[in-house]
Amino acid sequence: MAEGKIKWFHTVLGCGAIVPDDGSPVVLVDAAEAAAAGISRPSKGDRLGYEAVRGTSGRLWATNLQAAPRATQAP
Repeated sequence: MAEGKIKWFHTVLGCGAIVPDDGSPVVLVDAAEAAAAGISRPSKGDRLGYEAVRGTSGRLWATNLQAAPRATQAP
């Protein structure tokens, strides 16, 4: 499962973007997909685990979302 941080999320539009940790292209995330995963209000900087699938328009969309733990910094 890939992980990344939410770059932006627009509550009115009901979608946002995830920047993958591995440097791959941005993945879009839908509010309905987040709600199904129990994530009520995605916010900029939130970390998510996800699987990327290509939609009919050719864009990558996140599915099977999971809240990912925040990375801890070494002392």
